[in-house]
Amino acid sequence: MASISINVNKFALIRNARGADMPNLVDISKKCIDYGADGITVHPRPDERHVKFSDLQEIKNLTANYEKIEYNIEGYPSDDFIKRVIDVSPDQVTLVPDPPEALTSSFGWDCDKNKDFLNSVIKKFKNNNIRVSIFINPSIDTLSNLKTINPDRVELYTFDYAKNYGDNQ
Repeated sequence: MASISINVNKFALIRNARGADMPNLVDISKKCIDYGADGITVHPRPDERHVKFSDLQEIKNLTANYEKIEYNIEGYPSDDFIKRVIDVSPDQVTLVPDPPEALTSSFGWDCDKNKDFLNSVIKKFKNNNIRVSIFINPSIDTLSNLKTINPDRVELYTFDYAKNYGDNQ
């Protein structure tokens, strides 16, 4: 059976634009869980335009109240990000290659070029009992490096697939 984790970043964007705690991310996350979500995902960026780093522990506290709800924090593995994620200890971290100024994630890791870096970062999280997923482009070149990199899971960047689906089903 497939599981679904709801990314609450856009709710945080609306909250931040309003300059108030409305909508409240914990309340929104609880509603997502009540409506059947299997997990909550957040992507705190360095500029905190979406989820703020101060939100991470509050959402962890919420998800910890449920037996089978997973908490996933995704982002670029800077030293600061790694420390903050290890401090919060979510169920999973998803490593995304987007630079701090990126509007959204628009490509997956170059697994050949970054295999040593990713392997090193993944070990830090696994040593803290955090499952690791990496955001990748679906290609043979990427797949050939996964054994070396050793993530627990992968998330596929599907923009090209979705964009071309109507023309080449």
